Amino acid sequence: MSTLNGTTDTDSVPYLLGDRLDAFKAGVRTLMDRVATKASGEPSRIRTFAGTATETIKAHPIGAIGVALGLSYVVMRIARR
Repeated sequence: MSTLNGTTDTDSVPYLLGDRLDAFKAGVRTLMDRVATKASGEPSRIRTFAGTATETIKAHPIGAIGVALGLSYVVMRIARR
């Protein structure tokens, strides 16, 4: 931590983001496993959808970000009513 303004060093930022991303991925995997076990007889369908979604996001990252932002905006607007 810098003594001048209380911020972290810029060298540690990628590591912090990487740790947060890893934690997020682990959380998503745990959530997927919970949903898969609760859905009776449908875990293969859920995993197939998750695999397809992952492939699509990797193929079109900018579009995926746009869709995520758009959905977030719509949900925010609905939640404010």
